[in-house]
Amino acid sequence: MENLVYRFQKLAGIITELYQEKKDSTFTHDNIEYSLNKLERLVDKSKPIDIEVSKLKWILKYTKIFKFRVEKANIKYPILITKYGKRWVVLDGAHRLQKAINENIKLLPAIKVTQEILSKAKLKD
Repeated sequence: MENLVYRFQKLAGIITELYQEKKDSTFTHDNIEYSLNKLERLVDKSKPIDIEVSKLKWILKYTKIFKFRVEKANIKYPILITKYGKRWVVLDGAHRLQKAINENIKLLPAIKVTQEILSKAKLKD
């Protein structure tokens, strides 16, 4: 349901701003550093899907979670995920994921990031 609300709001122009982190925000996946804001721009027009929170919970034991960020997290914005082996990995949105768990939400809006798109956000080889 949350994903449908997000899509409606985006289509209706209620949500018009591009979700962005701080100017130089980066993340590391598989020992490679990426630009988070570049990735956000690359997937801005992508359609979110609903993903089961239970498929993503495992990643939180490897992620540092800050309570104040969980409290401020806005779960209407899709998290970014990619396939890593047989599992989904959260590239951006761990605090939103934790908030969904805390609030017993079963589905989160997510954007699937392909390896091709991910490679375009890579900072260096």
